[in-house]
Amino acid sequence: MTYFTPFCPNQMKMQLLVRKYQNEPMYMSDEQKDTQNVWKYLSKLCGNTNNYMFEIGEFDGVLSFMNVVPEYRADFDMKFWNKHLWKVSFVRESRQFIDDFITVHGLKRLVTQTPDETMARVLRLMGFVNEGKFKYGFKHGENLKTLYQLRIVRRGI
Repeated sequence: MTYFTPFCPNQMKMQLLVRKYQNEPMYMSDEQKDTQNVWKYLSKLCGNTNNYMFEIGEFDGVLSFMNVVPEYRADFDMKFWNKHLWKVSFVRESRQFIDDFITVHGLKRLVTQTPDETMARVLRLMGFVNEGKFKYGFKHGENLKTLYQLRIVRRGI
């Protein structure tokens, strides 16, 4: 099964993404969640030639490579909202997809951040390693959460 297809934005998908980014507790920090900010973020993500966005499954989530600088680095983000994706085959294909992207673009470094400990564990299964923690780096309601930074580094590419 192929989980990843290029994201083709339309009004319905963009509205769904805005709602997801606003309402899911770990998608964006509280101070960034107003509608205008979320629209700007997603429009920039979809409209920049240095960003690559993919749908996961039947629009069960999105996977993004952002600020790609070929032969150097990129940022990574993955959000999914259907838990039926938590399968070994999904993790295996994700790991291969990420590795292929890194190879095609000659990346030396791929970095991501998440406040969600479960997502950090999934990212480690996909080949990321811990790079650091930022205590109180993410605000959710009245709670300040630890923000985990993870990375993949390739040498000699």
